[in-house]
Formats: sequence, structure tokens, C-alpha cells
Amino acid sequence: MFTVTDLKQWHYCPRIVYYAYCLPGVRPLPTAKMDLGRAANQATEAHEGRRTLRAYGLRHGRRAFDLWLESEPLNLCGRLDMLITTWPGSSESPAAEEATELIPVDYCAAPRGEPSL
Repeated sequence: MFTVTDLKQWHYCPRIVYYAYCLPGVRPLPTAKMDLGRAANQATEAHEGRRTLRAYGLRHGRRAFDLWLESEPLNLCGRLDMLITTWPGSSESPAAEEATELIPVDYCAAPRGEPSL
């Protein structure tokens, strides 16, 4: 199964995916950007627990962090930074079957106004 990170890496530099699958003993050293991205993810996750959902345009919802997801039909797997589950109405504690929307959130360290992968 491929990871979503493999797809991102393939777009950025196909050699990284080649090394991972064809030369598993060879691992590129983490770059400064990789270290900055990892630190930014940790800082964002620490702050996210204190924030309201207003930044996402939501009044209520439930957050789940660091979810591992797999899709056999797509042959993909990966870690999702955060999943927001919303439901109709204004109740703060819905039943599980009431969820109406699942919103995946992927943290990134791109400067504001610039697209990221």
C-alpha cells in the first residue's frame, strides 16, 4: 500500500520514493525544511486544542487528532493531522449516527498566501 506522503514526495522529488521502495536501507537525511515542518505540526497541534472552530467557519464539532486511515480500493494509507466531525442542530454531544460532515485538516508550514502540497 502506498502512503499519501509517497504521492506528495513523488510530486516533489521522485528519487525519494525510489529510495524508499527500491533501496530500503538508504534513507535520506532529514532536511531543514523537514525539521521545520515537523516542529510546525507539533506547535499547531498543541495550539489547536485551545482554539474554537470559528476559524473553520463552524459553530460546533468534534476534533480527532493523528488518525491513521487506509483505503483498500485506492491502495492508499496515511496519517491525517485532524478530523473535524460536524452534525446538524446545536447540541454539543450528538449520537455517533448523527454525524453529517467529516472535514479532513492537514497542517502545513507554508507561508500565508502561498499554496502547499
